[in-house]
Amino acid sequence: MQRRHFLTISLATLAFGCRKETPTSSKALSLTEALAAAKREGLTTDWRELKMKPVPAERNAALIFVEADKAYQKLPQSQRDADGLLLVAAQKTGALALARPVLERQSALLKLAEKAAALPGYSMERDWSKGLSTPFPEYAVARQMARLLTVRALLASEAGKPLEALADIEHATQIGRHIGSEPTLIAMLVHIACASLTDRSFIKILQRHGEKAGVLSAAHKVNLAFGPAPDLRFSFRSELPSQIMGVANIRQGKPFFADDEKPDDGSKEMIAIVKNSPQIATDWETSTVWYWRRVYQELTRNEPLTLAARMEALLAPLAKRHSRSDYFVLILAPVMSQAAVKVQHWNAQKVLREAMLSLLEARLKTGAFPEKPTLPGDPFDDEPLRYRREGKGFTLYSLGENGKDNGGSDEKEVVSSDTDSDKKTRVKDLVVRYGK
Repeated sequence: MQRRHFLTISLATLAFGCRKETPTSSKALSLTEALAAAKREGLTTDWRELKMKPVPAERNAALIFVEADKAYQKLPQSQRDADGLLLVAAQKTGALALARPVLERQSALLKLAEKAAALPGYSMERDWSKGLSTPFPEYAVARQMARLLTVRALLASEAGKPLEALADIEHATQIGRHIGSEPTLIAMLVHIACASLTDRSFIKILQRHGEKAGVLSAAHKVNLAFGPAPDLRFSFRSELPSQIMGVANIRQGKPFFADDEKPDDGSKEMIAIVKNSPQIATDWETSTVWYWRRVYQELTRNEPLTLAARMEALLAPLAKRHSRSDYFVLILAPVMSQAAVKVQHWNAQKVLREAMLSLLEARLKTGAFPEKPTLPGDPFDDEPLRYRREGKGFTLYSLGENGKDNGGSDEKEVVSSDTDSDKKTRVKDLVVRYGK
């Protein structure tokens, strides 16, 4: 897997528009000054600073991930694809029997997942000097290991073995945490994807076995294993140095992404532009530094409810300027608002899990769920989570990304943004139900 940012416009459009201004300020900083300012503000500007601290081999889970990736790659691609579809179908439909043959075929991978989860450290050696072409082959197998563990957990739960199920959930959370310890956006996204898988399975286990005191005690421990929400400042550390390295490649006439499978990535147009106008490469770099300085300034405000909108607002005016220096930012910048929303989703899942555990504990003590419990704040509006008793159960929910109270509806809606023309779907509310 390689770092791929969402492309918001075609690289071909770089051939148009010749305005030289950069969005730094009315008094533009030189590239040297901009980099120095970025460093003072806490940004990483040199890829050498991305190297992880070494961990003794006997404690280093990264070595197990490398081994797991090699084992996984030995499976035919068609088999990997088919197994992946079976696992997804088993989780979505609840037809868990579909997954048994996959667990048997990939039993060696499951053992490596358990081994990696048991190790406390993670230090992967990367050649960060490759910039945007830095490969992360272990990330695909990490997601697969997390999915295998969560499906096996559901099978154990179905078989009346909730404590075994929760042990697998704990292992899956640690797989995600290992990956999330690398300072790059893609690592954060894989970490969140693993956590989402485990969260859904965790909730299903509680829905089946939440009346048992021993299960609730174990579930509290597993809930802590999810760990804190990803830190966006940490996860964005590799973005600026990687993008600067990408411009350096263009200056040298090299492809923007060193990808043999996709040699035509638009680099030819970019190389031609720089050859005809060398200053544009410096403009790209300066504009990129400006952008990431502004991102970090927004992050330091510590106002999570409006962060996604502010991230979106950074890109919106650049798309209207038609400046070639701005286009480079638009092409390289990840969809920042979505990165911020994913962290909010993480926090919403966290408070929903904690609230569900609290409600189940209350019923264990009193024999019934409370009518008006004290609930944590919803990360999407800071009001308490919404809750209502329903028969012998309850519905508990967060407003979700749209910020609207849809009454606990988890139906999907279609959305798009000003800086991303692709239509996406999202659930209206983030809902947890308990029906016993």
